[in-house]
Amino acid sequence: MKKTNYIYILAIFCLGLLVSCDEDTNDFVPELAPVTAVNITSTQSSDSQCGVDITFEVLAESTIYYLILTSSADAPTSDDLFSDGDDLSFDGPDSSALSIPNLPEGLDLTVYAISVNEDGTRSAQVFTERYVQPSYAIELKASYNGDTASSAIGLPPEVAPGFTANVTPVDGSPNTFDIDTVWGPDFVSWLCVCGINPGDYPGPVRIEIDPSSFEITILSGGEPSGQGYVFDLPYSIIGSGTYNPCDQSISLDVADPDIFGLPYEITLN
Repeated sequence: MKKTNYIYILAIFCLGLLVSCDEDTNDFVPELAPVTAVNITSTQSSDSQCGVDITFEVLAESTIYYLILTSSADAPTSDDLFSDGDDLSFDGPDSSALSIPNLPEGLDLTVYAISVNEDGTRSAQVFTERYVQPSYAIELKASYNGDTASSAIGLPPEVAPGFTANVTPVDGSPNTFDIDTVWGPDFVSWLCVCGINPGDYPGPVRIEIDPSSFEITILSGGEPSGQGYVFDLPYSIIGSGTYNPCDQSISLDVADPDIFGLPYEITLN
């Protein structure tokens, strides 16, 4: 493969136009003729809703040359693709796939390809496939691995106990979820070393995620007194954060005004 333009696709999108940066030229230019067709398909990635899987399929031995451009860009000719495109070689009927991650919502792409037969004839026809990145959905996992840090007291995430947080959708409230522990069930006991039992003050929260910005608001957090914990303190948790629809991770900045009065940085992956 002469190069892998698609690795740089996101950086080039920021320039408003995706173009190939390959400066190589081919000394031999095959004759234009009807040749083996290139079947191109594109689907939202099975690994992440933020990516696309593109598949090239041929029915005979051939080499294909392709470019992936924003659909607003000028369409390349067969000559452009042969000179500037990435290439894939096939020994016979076969297919090859590539994935492009982390695409912005609504991104409009077109895949262009030509084929060159084993006898050296090149397709005059340019085969195309258009793909528009869908809007992202809020899809939280049922459970997360969590880390707690606090820059205010110099606490890095690898020092505090890791934990599992379970997430439950709130019936009748779209994009609203209950998390059973925001800092880990044993975190307060570990941090205090003052007789608080493991499991006391687990820090449950209810969050709401904005479907447009994916910003998180903590609607409520903490518990009233009467839970049977040491010191029987009522406590609250406040804060906000963000949700990443590409990897389903959650980042929260929270504070507990009633226990230690400290801010914490929470990561749920």
